[in-house]
Amino acid sequence: MRIGFHDPFLPALGGGEKYFLTMLEVATRLEHRAELVLFAAERPDPAAWRRLRVDVAPDAFTWIPGGDEVLMEQSGDLDLLVAMANDVPPRNAAAHAVAMIQFPFGPAPSPARRLLRRAGEGAGPKGN
Repeated sequence: MRIGFHDPFLPALGGGEKYFLTMLEVATRLEHRAELVLFAAERPDPAAWRRLRVDVAPDAFTWIPGGDEVLMEQSGDLDLLVAMANDVPPRNAAAHAVAMIQFPFGPAPSPARRLLRRAGEGAGPKGN
């Protein structure tokens, strides 16, 4: 089994990352060892994760650098993808995907506009 994890906000190490990284930590302990892949724009720092009380060995996963485009290109061979988002989950080609949606404080881009942009349908619905 190959499981991917994607969090574009990983360097922030906030509350959402605590939950996200806890899932990665649990995946490292699966009885039937899965191949774990972490998609992140910046190099992961497992030592920093300890301040969130998450303990993941640096060699427990493979890091694939890049953002949403890389995720779409390289997720086709994943059995499961766990992805963080603050409105619309990233496009992917994984067999199964779970999205953790965050609702940030303050103004955020319109989810409808972001969804349409990701779907490649232009600037958004008429009248918005």
